[in-house]
Amino acid sequence: MKILDGQILADQISQKLAKQVKVLAKKNLIPALHIYLIGDNLASLAYVNVKQKKARELGVKCVVKKYPASANIDSVIMAIKKDNINPKCHGIIVQLPLPTKLDPNQLLQVINPDKDVDGLTYLNQWKMMYGMAGGFLPATAQGILTMLEHYQIPIAGQNVVVIGRSRLVGLPTSLLLLQKNATITICHSHTRHLAKISSQADILVIAVGQPKMVTAPYVKKNAIVIDVGISRQASGELIGDVDFSAVKNQVKAISPVPKGVGPMTVITLFSNLLQAATRLLP
Repeated sequence: MKILDGQILADQISQKLAKQVKVLAKKNLIPALHIYLIGDNLASLAYVNVKQKKARELGVKCVVKKYPASANIDSVIMAIKKDNINPKCHGIIVQLPLPTKLDPNQLLQVINPDKDVDGLTYLNQWKMMYGMAGGFLPATAQGILTMLEHYQIPIAGQNVVVIGRSRLVGLPTSLLLLQKNATITICHSHTRHLAKISSQADILVIAVGQPKMVTAPYVKKNAIVIDVGISRQASGELIGDVDFSAVKNQVKAISPVPKGVGPMTVITLFSNLLQAATRLLP
């Protein structure tokens, strides 16, 4: 069994990005990420903290704009529009999940696509759908693809099952792997006989947020397993959607939780930020 160590790969990419940041600094350009954090969701707070830490490591600016869950949506939209034309802001993200009363699209679709480093505006998703250059890809999906390619895992012709159909992970991951000539099956909460379907996968991607949902019957022998889910137990332990101990003896390779997909998501976000910033250079 091979461990697909996302932390080691992310650290390697981080070193390259840090060098690029130094080059940009000599040209008086400091990439800046503006994060809109609404409400006090613990997962959102944790994700923002990780991004702030990585920004400090890379030497880029990270501005967190906090709003209460009761914030007036129009005031947030107005602030995003100001950042759209702010030359010192290069990337804008709305941290998800949002409070349940808010529609993410009300905010996401206000973001200037050239600053949409999360790749969630309609224009960037349209470009992704048609394989067009110039857009930003959702960080988790791109991070998964980068990981598979780094570890030289064949994609073309492989049967891929993706459990989860979110626009953040499941759908874009499916699309990117389809563009690499994999055969894709997308499963979700209404899928019947899930274990029977997933156990046919050469590559199995799970992103549902249900701790240890995937056990041995769900996994084909010698499959590649990408575990995107992450949940914190009462003990503080972080675990994924896959029961690692139950499947480890039958898989060919697996991404761990933590230190798997998570670090790749974060570093891909900052890679997108640097792309957005460098577009401003003459």
